[in-house]
Amino acid sequence: MRWRILETGRRSVYYNMAVDEALFSCLKHGDNYPVIRFYRWEKPCITIGYFQSIPALKRIFSLQGINYVRRMTGGGAVLHGTDLAISIICRYQDINSKNTLESYNKISSAIASGISCLDPAIRVEKEGSFFSNLCFNAPQPGDIVCNSKKLAGGAQRRSRGYLLYQGSILVSKPCKEIVLQGKNISIEEITSKEIKIKNLEQLIISGIQKQFKINTEESSLSKKEIIFAKKIEKKYRSRAWSSLY
Repeated sequence: MRWRILETGRRSVYYNMAVDEALFSCLKHGDNYPVIRFYRWEKPCITIGYFQSIPALKRIFSLQGINYVRRMTGGGAVLHGTDLAISIICRYQDINSKNTLESYNKISSAIASGISCLDPAIRVEKEGSFFSNLCFNAPQPGDIVCNSKKLAGGAQRRSRGYLLYQGSILVSKPCKEIVLQGKNISIEEITSKEIKIKNLEQLIISGIQKQFKINTEESSLSKKEIIFAKKIEKKYRSRAWSSLY
């Protein structure tokens, strides 16, 4: 099967979340093909899991001075800025997945196999707790780790036979260590040097291609997806959305 590869660059947290929802919605309605999307952030920001409580998070860290947005997907809060974000939008059957845990493990295995050339200790975690308010504070089952420290994690939204996976890979450590205190590690710490983002993306694509036996082609957002994303972006910019809980 043919999958689209999208590289949408550095954009605001609001637009990034809107694009993922637009791609998810369009695919569910029969438009286009499964997607692997890479993107980054125009400035540091925080995404919080769909079911997380803002008051509870404020007791852990201050949200003042940094943009935060509620994601469509679950999981814990993630500080973005020095990470590479990856979204996968596909049907359950595209990755032969019966449930959330299975699809999470399969996607993590695909990414881990692609980047394992950077360090043979990179693997998928089998133990750990199933949830943490702060995503990168400790490995959870299905996360990608190196030397038992969390390197990458993700969360999902599943609906009507389709799934949206939103993942984050630490490229380097951010300055706001309060959000990342705990057992985590970055790509630059593993390799002891800077890595070109494009090279990292190619390693990930290679792992996904082999894991799911797919063909890929570089693509761009369609006019319909762009229009839909700009419309949805208004929701992500509203306090009502991010303050649901």
